[in-house]
Amino acid sequence: MTKTQNPSSTTKIPTLKKVYGATSLHEVGVELIVEPNQTACLLDVKFEGKKLKIPKLTVHSNTEAYLRNVMAFEMCHCPDEAYVCAYIELMNYLIQNAQDVERLIEKEILSKEGKHEGRLVTIINTNIAVQRMIKKLMLGIGQPSPACYRVTANRLNQLYKEARKRKVTLFIKENYGILKRVYFPNLWRGTGTVAAFMVVVFTFMQTVLAFVKD
Repeated sequence: MTKTQNPSSTTKIPTLKKVYGATSLHEVGVELIVEPNQTACLLDVKFEGKKLKIPKLTVHSNTEAYLRNVMAFEMCHCPDEAYVCAYIELMNYLIQNAQDVERLIEKEILSKEGKHEGRLVTIINTNIAVQRMIKKLMLGIGQPSPACYRVTANRLNQLYKEARKRKVTLFIKENYGILKRVYFPNLWRGTGTVAAFMVVVFTFMQTVLAFVKD
């Protein structure tokens, strides 16, 4: 673990209600990078600037059993130091769907071909299998006591929200002139635009109410 993660911290972090997946974070400029040091600890996740560096996790037929055993040991014997549980919680945040798995495989953060353990064998899409494995590992553990990765998740959320806000602001600035010229060139055209919009809104509301009454 790195100093920035501070695994020994007992600071309580608020429960996260919304966390954005790897694909969504990539779309707003977060750079997903695999830790180049192959001997780095699996838990050594670093988030600096817009770079999220994560050690490679090789997924094979026995990965779920290995992780589940370690997580069970942590929850029973050292719940305040359940760092593998906290790591799986972070991966659960990043993997919202099979597309997120594909993104992490593309960045070599996830590998689905173990050298000595055999490949992950499944009759369904492998990416879906990896997604389901992470979700299953999260069942029954709630939110682990170590809050180190929730700090990182909160920072990623804040970066995502700020990036989206900048995109919306830029879109409005770029298109304001066009909207003004087309729909509001003068008072009469502007009034007609507003009136037409109100008609559409009222029609929609009437349609919805009609369905509700039925």
